[in-house]
Amino acid sequence: MKKTYITVILFVLVISATVFIFCNSSKNIEATYHDSDSVVEMIKPIIDETSFKKEYTIDFWVRKAAHGIEFCFLGICVAALLVHIKNRYQKSFLGFGFFYLLLVAVIDEFIQSFNERTSCVEDIVIDFCGAVVGLILVALLIVLYKFIKQKKSNKSGGKNYEKN
Repeated sequence: MKKTYITVILFVLVISATVFIFCNSSKNIEATYHDSDSVVEMIKPIIDETSFKKEYTIDFWVRKAAHGIEFCFLGICVAALLVHIKNRYQKSFLGFGFFYLLLVAVIDEFIQSFNERTSCVEDIVIDFCGAVVGLILVALLIVLYKFIKQKKSNKSGGKNYEKN
């Protein structure tokens, strides 16, 4: 029963992250510039603006990073859900996870095209790469967890008692 609750919570997280992404995509260009400008103003004192090429401003990088970060979070949520349900549907859900993340990236750009915003393949690639980074982070955490668990087992003398 506990596993069902965790599955539901993770599923709700995936849907919530997706809705968050779609809500950001549905904002008009003025709202998105307002959001990114507030972030730019916070980081301007830290970053030397002259180090960027003229066509790539801080605002450009903030907007691209926002895409990557929100999709990284979605990738983490999807990976957590996949890891949680892996015993039941391991192979089919891994492929579904990648498909879902790519589909959300494509729909995200499609939604933007209705709001006077540019829709480009470059953003789909950034979105998908951000999602894959999220998946990789979860995979690395799992490997690290298993490594630490194995080290602790070896330190304690590997006392694994079999039931007769």
